[in-house]
Amino acid sequence: MWKSLFYEIILINMGKKKYKVAIIGCGSMSSNHVYGYLTTDKFNIVAISDPHVKAMLEFDSIFAHMKNYSPKHFTDPLEMLDYSDYDVISIGTWHKLHSKWTIEAARHSPRVILCEKPMADSLKTAKEMIKSCEENNVSLIIGHQRRFLPSFIEAKDLISNGEIGKIELIKSDSAMGLFNWSTHHFDMFRFLLNDVECDWVMGSIERSSNRFEREIKIEDKAIGTFGFQNGTVAILLSDLTTNFYQGCMIYGSEGVIDLRTGYLRLFNGKTLGKWELRRIDGTYESLLDSDFEIKEASVRQVKEIYELLCGKIKIHRNHYINGYKALEMASAVYESTRLHEMIKLPLKTLDYPLDLLVDSGHVVPKTNEPYDIRNFLLRDKKGVRDFKLKRFD
Repeated sequence: MWKSLFYEIILINMGKKKYKVAIIGCGSMSSNHVYGYLTTDKFNIVAISDPHVKAMLEFDSIFAHMKNYSPKHFTDPLEMLDYSDYDVISIGTWHKLHSKWTIEAARHSPRVILCEKPMADSLKTAKEMIKSCEENNVSLIIGHQRRFLPSFIEAKDLISNGEIGKIELIKSDSAMGLFNWSTHHFDMFRFLLNDVECDWVMGSIERSSNRFEREIKIEDKAIGTFGFQNGTVAILLSDLTTNFYQGCMIYGSEGVIDLRTGYLRLFNGKTLGKWELRRIDGTYESLLDSDFEIKEASVRQVKEIYELLCGKIKIHRNHYINGYKALEMASAVYESTRLHEMIKLPLKTLDYPLDLLVDSGHVVPKTNEPYDIRNFLLRDKKGVRDFKLKRFD
C-alpha cells in the first residue's frame, strides 16, 4: 500500500499521473467534458455509459483518435459505477437525472463529480446532491464553464480594478428558459461581482404554451430583477428580445463594458470617448475557432479539476455553491410571480416554483399539448436521432 502511495505521489509531482474518468450520458455536453479531459492530457477516459449503444459509438468516432481514450461501454450506469473505482465522474444527462446520478455516483466515492448545469430540477434535489457529496467527501462541481472564458475573466478584472467605477446596473438578454440558458447569466452576474450575494429578486413570467426544455417546464417569456449586497442591480430579459446572447452590458459610475463570449468593449475616461475593443485569445484554443467559446472554457474547467486533484487549489471555481446560487436566482423569479412580491434570499420554497404555478392553476397554458424545445435530441429505439420524435408521444 505504502509503495503504491509513494509511487502515486512521485507521478503527481512529475505531472505524469493520469486520473481515471467515467462518463454518465453521452450527449453534447459530456462531449465537451471529454474534449477537456483529453486535451489536458491529465486524464484517462476509462468508462462511458448511455442507454443508447449508438450514442457511445458516436463518442468513439469523435474521440478514438485522441490519446487516453479507451473506454469500456455500459448501457447501465449502475453497472459502470460498480465495475471500478474512478477519480472523476462526469454527469451529462438531461436535467431531471442530475440529482439521481450525482447521488448514486457520490456513494461510490470518486474524488470529483462534474455535473452539467442546471445543477438540478429544483432546490430540493440540489440540496440532496450536496448532502450526498459532503457525506462521501466528494468535490461537486457544476458546469458553468463560462467562468473560464478569457473575456469574462478580463471583465471581472476590469471591474475589480475600478476601471468603470461602482457597478450600478448589469443587463442581459436570454432565451429558452430560466433553468436552461439563464442559469449561465445568473452565474455570470455573481462571477463578475466576485460572487457577492444576491439579496432579493423580483420578476414575472408568461406561459401561454405548454413548453418544456429537456423534460422540465419552462416559461415562454420572463423578466427578472436582482439586487446584490454591494448595491448592484441586474436585469434579465428572457425571450423578450431577438438579440439574446451569453454576455451582458455592465454600467458603472465611470464607464461601460459590453461583454461577449469572444471579446469585450470598454468605454471609460481612458478610452478618450471611444469604444476600446479587446479580443483575448485562449490558452488552448484560437479565437478563430468556431467552437472557441465551448472548447476553451471546457478545457480550462477540466484543468482546474486537475489542480484540485493535485492539491494545487482547495476550491474549484465552479464549486457547487455557485451552481446552487444560480438555480436559486432562477427559482426566485418564478416564486415572485407566484406570490406577487419581491423575494428575499435565501429562498424558502425548495420545490420547483413553476410546477407550483402550473399545478395551482395560477398559470394556465392556452394549449394542453406539451412540447419540448429539445425534441431534436431524441433518439429512436435503434439510437438514431429522429427529428420527428416528440418527447410526449
